[in-house]
Amino acid sequence: MKTIKGTKETLIVAHHGGGIETGTSEIAYEIANKNNASYYTFKGIRPINNKELHVTSANYDEPKAQAMVHESKKTVTIHKTARSGNDIYVGGRDDALRERITTSLRSEGFDVTEATGNIAGRNLNNITNQNQQKAGVQIELNNQFANQFFKNSDASRPSRENPANWTDRMSAFTDSINSALNES
Repeated sequence: MKTIKGTKETLIVAHHGGGIETGTSEIAYEIANKNNASYYTFKGIRPINNKELHVTSANYDEPKAQAMVHESKKTVTIHKTARSGNDIYVGGRDDALRERITTSLRSEGFDVTEATGNIAGRNLNNITNQNQQKAGVQIELNNQFANQFFKNSDASRPSRENPANWTDRMSAFTDSINSALNES
């Protein structure tokens, strides 16, 4: 687990980080860094079988994560999905922020659609929605798309943990999220 306290009441979360949903810790970190937001990640660091550490967002109750989310006014969680058809799925209960993020990403040419079904992020028990507003944004990135954020689509631990291997595509994505967060 890694946490950073930012200067804003915004929290960026990757609770399926490290080897659980590869790349999400680094993407969330870069968004938080650009926005001076707080950051929380739980990293799977096993050599294998990190997927066994996956706890659904509605059941995620790690105390530090809960405390940080409860203190925040805006919460954005970063995930990966095996769902195909689009590159980015945006969900959650914060309708205004969800729309700003979607608009910002589309203006940069990203393929974005509304998250539905089991990745919609609308459950009140979802950690995304446990902030002061009881509404956050859950961003789900298609696995293949998210790998483009790392040189040669190499999302191995040594590659993704080295910022020199982060691509311009990742920078454009994180800039878009930062822009949307700063609009309100």
